[in-house]
Amino acid sequence: MPQVYKDILEFDVVAGSYNTEFLVEGDIIVPENDPDILTILAVNPRSYIEEVFVTSGKVQFEGKLNLELIYISEKDGEIESIEKEVDYSHSIEDEAIDKRSRCLARVSVENIDYRLVNSRKVNVKAVVRIQSRLLVSDKREVVIGGEEALALQTLKKRVKLVHTVGQNTGEVFVKEKVKVGEEDRPIKKVIKKEVKVVPEEVKLSENKVIVQGKVQCRILYVSEENEVKSLEATLNYANFIDVPGTLSYMKANTYEDVINVDVTVTQDEKGENRLVDVEVTLKVRVEVLEEEEREIP
Repeated sequence: MPQVYKDILEFDVVAGSYNTEFLVEGDIIVPENDPDILTILAVNPRSYIEEVFVTSGKVQFEGKLNLELIYISEKDGEIESIEKEVDYSHSIEDEAIDKRSRCLARVSVENIDYRLVNSRKVNVKAVVRIQSRLLVSDKREVVIGGEEALALQTLKKRVKLVHTVGQNTGEVFVKEKVKVGEEDRPIKKVIKKEVKVVPEEVKLSENKVIVQGKVQCRILYVSEENEVKSLEATLNYANFIDVPGTLSYMKANTYEDVINVDVTVTQDEKGENRLVDVEVTLKVRVEVLEEEEREIP
């Protein structure tokens, strides 16, 4: 009896896309040893997602909102800064959500509002947006042909199949030392940190993904003459993340979040505060994909 030839195709199916906004509220309390607030200059937000849990009918996001408060002190009129981190939890409920789904998500802060409650307390409300996509791996058995003795007519079409081989998350730690120019006065205190991640290259090898890029950092500080100055630093990073099943011909998507930024002022050889140690921790999520073009009936 003539045979029909079959094959099993494996590919990703988009199970759902969601764009959701929610309110995160928290209070910034001035530490005991810091001066009272006279005027708020700015509240700078930064957010990232720590964990994502997918169950039947529900996706749960656990994240953090980092707040940097810059203000003029009541004591001497100097510029001061405080950092506070607020935990948040948000969920999406939909009967169509499959517990087998993998979730890809990006988070951003759309709006921020703040109110001075008293000289030592600031209430902050931020609108956080999470854009997410759910993917489910599927397998289908398809007929690809038959023996010549079988009178089978087919209309074939060329299709592109994308299959997720694996994904993993790793932390990348980078640091750099920056020096104030000789023409500028030494640092009195740091008041603001701006960080931007610029991914540059992704290389794949057996069971590994190598990520490379740079972190652009801008630091605002007050000098000993009470002038507001800035320093810029570029921190290069290169690290590998294990993703079993990865081969060099595959492709990878990366998603980078800034987890922590530490800036420490230190003394140079003359005993002056002209050196700044910048340390940045990134959370890098990698998704490895295999693409295949097939001609199928």
